[in-house]
Amino acid sequence: MIQKISTLCLLFLSVISFGQITEFKAPSYPTIEKKIQDPSSEYYYPQLMQQFKTGTTPLTAEQYEYLYYGYVFQTAYDPQWIFSKEQELQAYYQKDPDTEDIPRLKILLQEVLDEFPFEFTAMMFLSYVYHLDGEEEQSALLSKHFEGFAVAISRSGNGLTCETAMHVISASHEHHMLQLFDLETTGQTFDGTCDFLQFDPEYYTIPGLYFNVSTLHKKGLDLQ
Repeated sequence: MIQKISTLCLLFLSVISFGQITEFKAPSYPTIEKKIQDPSSEYYYPQLMQQFKTGTTPLTAEQYEYLYYGYVFQTAYDPQWIFSKEQELQAYYQKDPDTEDIPRLKILLQEVLDEFPFEFTAMMFLSYVYHLDGEEEQSALLSKHFEGFAVAISRSGNGLTCETAMHVISASHEHHMLQLFDLETTGQTFDGTCDFLQFDPEYYTIPGLYFNVSTLHKKGLDLQ
Protein backbone atom coordinates (compact mmCIF):
# COMPACT_ATOMS: atom_id res chain seq x y z
CA MET A 1 0.00 0.00 0.00
CA ILE A 2 2.68 2.50 0.97
CA GLN A 3 4.60 1.92 -2.27
CA LYS A 4 1.56 2.84 -4.35
CA ILE A 5 0.95 6.02 -2.35
CA SER A 6 4.62 7.02 -2.51
CA THR A 7 4.90 6.46 -6.24
CA LEU A 8 1.73 8.37 -7.10
CA CYS A 9 2.64 11.33 -4.88
CA LEU A 10 6.22 11.49 -6.11
CA LEU A 11 5.36 11.28 -9.79
CA PHE A 12 2.72 13.97 -9.38
CA LEU A 13 5.21 16.28 -7.70
CA SER A 14 7.81 15.63 -10.40
CA VAL A 15 5.37 16.90 -13.02
CA ILE A 16 4.39 20.12 -11.24
CA SER A 17 7.75 21.20 -9.79
CA PHE A 18 10.95 19.87 -11.19
CA GLY A 19 10.86 20.97 -14.79
CA GLN A 20 11.27 24.52 -13.52
CA ILE A 21 14.63 23.89 -11.82
CA THR A 22 17.40 25.20 -14.07
CA GLU A 23 20.02 26.43 -11.57
CA PHE A 24 21.79 24.24 -9.05
CA LYS A 25 23.82 25.25 -6.01
CA ALA A 26 25.33 23.04 -3.33
CA PRO A 27 24.35 23.99 0.23
CA SER A 28 26.88 26.17 2.05
CA TYR A 29 27.02 24.35 5.36
CA PRO A 30 29.12 27.03 7.16
CA THR A 31 26.61 29.72 6.14
CA ILE A 32 23.66 27.56 7.12
CA GLU A 33 25.21 26.74 10.50
CA LYS A 34 25.87 30.40 11.21
CA LYS A 35 22.38 31.61 10.29
CA ILE A 36 20.43 28.89 12.08
CA GLN A 37 22.28 29.70 15.31
CA ASP A 38 21.58 33.44 15.09
CA PRO A 39 18.44 34.40 17.09
CA SER A 40 18.02 37.51 14.93
CA SER A 41 18.00 35.49 11.68
CA GLU A 42 14.80 34.44 9.91
CA TYR A 43 16.44 31.01 9.71
CA TYR A 44 17.02 30.67 13.47
CA TYR A 45 16.50 26.94 13.83
CA PRO A 46 14.24 26.63 16.90
CA GLN A 47 11.90 29.23 15.46
CA LEU A 48 12.01 27.73 11.97
CA MET A 49 11.26 24.22 13.22
CA GLN A 50 8.38 25.54 15.33
CA GLN A 51 6.94 27.31 12.29
CA PHE A 52 7.23 24.09 10.30
CA LYS A 53 5.53 21.98 12.97
CA THR A 54 2.72 24.33 14.00
CA GLY A 55 2.23 26.71 11.06
CA THR A 56 -0.71 26.49 8.69
CA THR A 57 1.01 27.63 5.50
CA PRO A 58 3.98 26.35 3.47
CA LEU A 59 7.46 27.76 4.05
CA THR A 60 9.57 29.61 1.49
CA ALA A 61 12.06 27.74 -0.70
CA GLU A 62 14.95 29.14 1.36
CA GLN A 63 13.31 28.17 4.64
CA TYR A 64 12.89 24.58 3.46
CA GLU A 65 16.57 24.54 2.47
CA TYR A 66 17.78 25.86 5.83
CA LEU A 67 15.43 23.58 7.75
CA TYR A 68 16.52 20.47 5.85
CA TYR A 69 20.29 21.00 5.74
CA GLY A 70 20.37 22.76 9.10
CA TYR A 71 19.14 19.60 10.77
CA VAL A 72 22.61 18.06 10.50
CA PHE A 73 23.77 20.55 13.15
CA GLN A 74 21.10 19.51 15.66
CA THR A 75 21.93 17.11 18.48
CA ALA A 76 18.90 14.98 17.52
CA TYR A 77 20.33 14.23 14.07
CA ASP A 78 21.27 10.56 13.73
CA PRO A 79 21.81 9.20 10.18
CA GLN A 80 21.37 5.68 11.55
CA TRP A 81 18.00 6.48 13.13
CA ILE A 82 15.37 3.75 13.25
CA PHE A 83 11.84 4.45 14.47
CA SER A 84 11.24 3.18 17.99
CA LYS A 85 7.98 1.43 16.91
CA GLU A 86 9.18 0.27 13.49
CA GLN A 87 7.53 -3.15 13.66
CA GLU A 88 4.08 -1.69 14.32
CA LEU A 89 4.59 0.93 11.60
CA GLN A 90 5.58 -1.65 8.98
CA ALA A 91 2.44 -3.65 9.71
CA TYR A 92 0.34 -0.62 8.72
CA TYR A 93 2.50 0.03 5.65
CA GLN A 94 1.68 -3.44 4.32
CA LYS A 95 -2.11 -2.98 4.27
CA ASP A 96 -4.81 -0.67 2.99
CA PRO A 97 -5.85 1.49 5.95
CA ASP A 98 -9.48 1.29 7.01
CA THR A 99 -11.56 3.65 9.13
CA GLU A 100 -10.63 1.90 12.36
CA ASP A 101 -6.91 2.37 11.61
CA ILE A 102 -7.03 6.14 11.18
CA PRO A 103 -6.86 7.30 14.82
CA ARG A 104 -3.88 5.07 15.60
CA LEU A 105 -2.17 5.89 12.31
CA LYS A 106 -2.38 9.61 12.99
CA ILE A 107 -0.70 9.16 16.35
CA LEU A 108 1.91 6.69 15.10
CA LEU A 109 2.92 8.65 11.99
CA GLN A 110 3.17 11.87 13.99
CA GLU A 111 5.46 10.07 16.43
CA VAL A 112 7.67 9.12 13.47
CA LEU A 113 7.91 12.76 12.42
CA ASP A 114 8.54 13.86 16.00
CA GLU A 115 11.57 11.55 16.07
CA PHE A 116 12.76 12.46 12.55
CA PRO A 117 10.91 15.37 10.91
CA PHE A 118 12.22 14.44 7.45
CA GLU A 119 10.93 10.87 7.24
CA PHE A 120 9.32 11.38 3.84
CA THR A 121 7.42 8.09 3.64
CA ALA A 122 5.66 8.82 6.93
CA MET A 123 5.02 12.40 5.82
CA MET A 124 3.30 11.28 2.62
CA PHE A 125 1.38 8.50 4.33
CA LEU A 126 0.13 10.90 7.00
CA SER A 127 -0.99 13.26 4.23
CA TYR A 128 -2.95 10.37 2.72
CA VAL A 129 -4.49 9.46 6.09
CA TYR A 130 -5.62 13.06 6.58
CA HIS A 131 -7.19 12.90 3.11
CA LEU A 132 -9.05 9.71 4.03
CA ASP A 133 -10.35 11.43 7.15
CA GLY A 134 -11.58 14.49 5.23
CA GLU A 135 -8.90 16.85 6.58
CA GLU A 136 -7.92 18.22 3.19
CA GLU A 137 -6.11 21.35 4.39
CA GLN A 138 -3.80 19.36 6.64
CA SER A 139 -3.27 16.79 3.89
CA ALA A 140 -2.37 19.49 1.36
CA LEU A 141 0.02 21.20 3.78
CA LEU A 142 2.01 18.02 4.37
CA SER A 143 2.20 17.48 0.60
CA LYS A 144 3.52 21.01 0.20
CA HIS A 145 6.11 20.41 2.92
CA PHE A 146 7.33 17.29 1.15
CA GLU A 147 7.44 19.15 -2.14
CA GLY A 148 9.48 21.95 -0.53
CA PHE A 149 12.11 19.54 0.79
CA ALA A 150 12.28 17.60 -2.47
CA VAL A 151 12.82 20.82 -4.43
CA ALA A 152 15.56 21.86 -1.98
CA ILE A 153 17.37 18.58 -2.62
CA SER A 154 16.93 18.90 -6.38
CA ARG A 155 18.31 22.44 -6.35
CA SER A 156 21.46 21.27 -4.55
CA GLY A 157 22.91 19.60 -7.68
CA ASN A 158 22.13 17.92 -10.97
CA GLY A 159 23.56 14.57 -9.84
CA LEU A 160 25.62 14.02 -13.00
CA THR A 161 29.00 14.03 -11.20
CA CYS A 162 30.14 13.78 -7.61
CA GLU A 163 31.12 17.47 -7.77
CA THR A 164 27.55 18.37 -8.80
CA ALA A 165 25.80 15.72 -6.70
CA MET A 166 22.49 16.22 -4.93
CA HIS A 167 23.00 16.58 -1.18
CA VAL A 168 20.92 14.42 1.16
CA ILE A 169 20.88 14.01 4.93
CA SER A 170 19.40 10.50 4.83
CA ALA A 171 20.20 7.59 2.54
CA SER A 172 16.49 6.92 2.17
CA HIS A 173 16.09 10.28 0.46
CA GLU A 174 18.20 9.04 -2.45
CA HIS A 175 15.50 6.55 -3.35
CA HIS A 176 12.74 9.11 -2.95
CA MET A 177 14.54 11.29 -5.47
CA LEU A 178 14.84 8.38 -7.90
CA GLN A 179 11.09 7.89 -7.63
CA LEU A 180 10.58 11.56 -8.39
CA PHE A 181 12.32 11.12 -11.72
CA ASP A 182 10.77 7.68 -12.34
CA LEU A 183 14.18 6.00 -12.28
CA GLU A 184 15.23 2.50 -11.21
CA THR A 185 18.69 1.63 -9.98
CA THR A 186 20.63 -1.54 -10.73
CA GLY A 187 23.42 -1.04 -8.23
CA GLN A 188 25.24 1.36 -5.94
CA THR A 189 28.82 2.34 -5.11
CA PHE A 190 30.36 4.75 -2.59
CA ASP A 191 33.60 6.66 -3.15
CA GLY A 192 33.97 8.23 0.29
CA THR A 193 31.98 11.34 -0.60
CA CYS A 194 29.16 10.31 -2.91
CA ASP A 195 26.81 7.41 -3.42
CA PHE A 196 26.52 6.58 -7.12
CA LEU A 197 23.25 4.91 -8.00
CA GLN A 198 23.68 3.07 -11.27
CA PHE A 199 21.14 2.72 -14.10
CA ASP A 200 20.66 0.10 -16.79
CA PRO A 201 22.28 1.51 -19.97
CA GLU A 202 19.67 -0.26 -22.06
CA TYR A 203 16.96 2.01 -20.69
CA TYR A 204 18.70 5.26 -19.64
CA THR A 205 20.97 7.75 -21.39
CA ILE A 206 22.98 8.53 -18.23
CA PRO A 207 24.93 5.91 -16.26
CA GLY A 208 23.46 6.97 -12.91
CA LEU A 209 23.04 9.74 -10.35
CA TYR A 210 25.40 10.96 -7.63
CA PHE A 211 24.28 11.88 -4.11
CA ASN A 212 26.63 13.67 -1.74
CA VAL A 213 26.43 11.89 1.61
CA SER A 214 29.64 13.25 3.15
CA THR A 215 27.83 15.10 5.95
CA LEU A 216 25.75 12.02 6.69
CA HIS A 217 28.83 9.80 6.93
CA LYS A 218 30.79 12.33 8.98
CA LYS A 219 27.97 12.47 11.53
CA GLY A 220 27.82 8.68 11.58
CA LEU A 221 31.54 8.49 12.38
CA ASP A 222 31.15 11.16 15.09
CA LEU A 223 28.49 9.03 16.77
CA GLN A 224 30.70 5.93 16.88
